[in-house]
Order: sequence, then C-alpha cells, then structure tokens
Amino acid sequence: MGQIGGSISGRNRKNNWAFARSWHQNMVDYMEWLIKSHPTIVVEEQNLLASAYKHVLDPLRSSFKLLKVELQKAEEQNSPYSGLFQTFAQQVGDEIRTIATRALRNVDMDMSKEHKCEESRIISLKLYYSRTGDFFRYLAEIGKDDDRVRNSEHSQIAYKQARSLASKHLPQAHPLQLGIMLNTATLYHTILDKKNVALDMISTALEFAKTDLDQVSRVNAKETTHLVKVLMAYKIKLEEEIKGEVSEKHKAMVNPKVARGILKVRNARITSDILFEILSEDNYSQRIQEYRPHNPGPLSSLQTIFRYLDS
Repeated sequence: MGQIGGSISGRNRKNNWAFARSWHQNMVDYMEWLIKSHPTIVVEEQNLLASAYKHVLDPLRSSFKLLKVELQKAEEQNSPYSGLFQTFAQQVGDEIRTIATRALRNVDMDMSKEHKCEESRIISLKLYYSRTGDFFRYLAEIGKDDDRVRNSEHSQIAYKQARSLASKHLPQAHPLQLGIMLNTATLYHTILDKKNVALDMISTALEFAKTDLDQVSRVNAKETTHLVKVLMAYKIKLEEEIKGEVSEKHKAMVNPKVARGILKVRNARITSDILFEILSEDNYSQRIQEYRPHNPGPLSSLQTIFRYLDS
C-alpha cells in the first residue's frame, strides 16, 4: 500500500471517514498497514482497528448461528437441503476463522509497538487481553470438540488477565472494566453453558456501576451508561432463561394469561424476580401496573439504576 497521511490526526480522519461509510474491510486493511508501517500507535487507533474487525465479523457470526439453527431443523426433518446448510455453515465458519486468526496476529503485533506514555501502555495491555479473549471466543463459537475447548480456555485466560489489570488501574465503573465483565459473562453463557456463573458476573458488574459511578470521568460517562443498560438487559435475559428452565420442569408457563403478563412485564422493565412474584398472584394485571417504573413504589436495584441514568 502506498504512503497515506503521516500525522496521527490525519490518519484518524481517514479511519473515521472509512468507518462512517461502513467500509469496515477497507478500514481493517488500512489499520493493518498502519500497525506494520509506523513505530508508534495510540489507543484510539487500537480502538478503530478493533471496531473494524468487529463490524466485519459480527454479520458473519450472525449468519453462522442462523445457518446452524436451520441445519439442525433440516436434519431433524430429514430435509434434502441439510447438505447445503452444512456447506454454507462450513464456508462462513472458515471465513470467521480466517479473520479472527488474522485479528489475533495483528493484536500481537500491536503490542510490540511503542506508546507515548505509561498510561497508554497500560491501557493497551488491558485492551490486548480483552480483545484476545474476544477473538478466541469467536473461534470457540465455530469450533467443535477439542478445538472449541482449547479456544474457550484461551479466551478465559485472556479475560482473566484483562480483569486483573483493569481492577488494578481503573475505577470499577470504567467502561473497559464493565465491558470485560460483560464479554466474560457472554463466554460463560454461550460457550461454556454456565448461566449461573454468567449471571453472578453480570450482577457484580452492575454492583460496581452502582457503587462507583461517581468515579467515572465525563469522557467515559456516556459509554458507561450504555454498558449499564446492556448489562441490565442481559441480566434480565439470564434470569428469565434460568427461571424458564426451572419453570419448564414444573410446567408452570403454559397459561396464556401468564404469557400475556410476561409481555406486559417486559414492556415495564420488570426483573424476573418481581415477574415471578407477580405471576404467583391471581391479580397479576393489577400488580404489573403497580410496578411500572413511572409509578412510586418498591423497585429493584436495577430499576433504580435505570431511573438514575434516565433522569
């Protein structure tokens, strides 16, 4: 690739322009060239490269998951199209593997670069472990047997290192800290099938945000607010899945009134603990109205955070 803008500000303008046009592959190519050809790199450039990889990989990951679902349906129905779904899933999986492996190689190269200050070096080290965990998690998603186990273990180790560094140098409610915990919980939930561990981690992250929110700088406040809302939604999802597994055993969720009640509860942003308390009563419709966030009354800690953030 030819010479492209020398200054960091000029390079970032080109990156942001490519990002705005959704030319994520172009952005990946440019940032890879940047890492190889420049002796120094700043945190913003690391973030841009990670964002580019994410926007290239996310559609592929969604396609892979959809193809696996369709493949399972086709196999259960002895469909003649199961072979096609298998072929497509293999092709998409191979593409994910190529890009994620390429990303891991460039993350390693990134860490060999000089940084302008110690703070930048420390943040880069945290980002290194966090993103290494992410890319190994993506490989685990498409892996089978030993390959899946090996990549999930690498992801766990990287996330653990990232959390250790973040806890030493960042406020508990810093977006990087919360993001690492969110991604680690995703690994336990989607790859390792340990929903209770994932739920505990999400709950801990929310507690960090609740107790340490005033320590977050104005620069990071918006991102922290967004992450707290994502964490809250994920907590509710995990609670519903765990409760749903218990309920399935007892055949407790077959009443159509209950189903309608759940929809109303979701619209009211009510947590699963309150949900099951409400559904255990006959006058559940009235109870749902009582717990709507705009009405006074007892609210869960998550709703209290929501009310604070939305104010």
